[in-house]
Amino acid sequence: MEPIYSSVGRSKQTHHHYLQLMSDFSRLILVVDDDIDYSDYLTFILNQEGYSVKVAQNGLLALEILRSIEPHPDLLILDLYMPMMSGIEFRFEQNEDFRISEIPVLFLSEFKILPSERSLLKSSHCTEIINEINNILK
Repeated sequence: MEPIYSSVGRSKQTHHHYLQLMSDFSRLILVVDDDIDYSDYLTFILNQEGYSVKVAQNGLLALEILRSIEPHPDLLILDLYMPMMSGIEFRFEQNEDFRISEIPVLFLSEFKILPSERSLLKSSHCTEIINEINNILK
């Protein structure tokens, strides 16, 4: 019969490998929205789908986060209208910075926006939002 400490050691090692595997597959999404309730809603549904989430309440804070963390998020979910820096102003700044310009963006707004950007209305069903995110991150 195998000693208990050996089994426990292997269990800890297996658990460590599991956590490493999960972190390798967990994609980070930065939600940029001044509506705290909506940000909380998105964080909840994205966490349920296995995504890690960071939140910024405006474009300026999002730029600070993006310029200070590595690795960068895999996707930005961006509101159109926010105080201090709107989603459109943020997008111009993002495109000017080669370190963050390649991060894909999904606009989620209460208002219809330019068709040249990927966008959904905030009233979209959560399944539609998750499907669009999964399509972008394929």
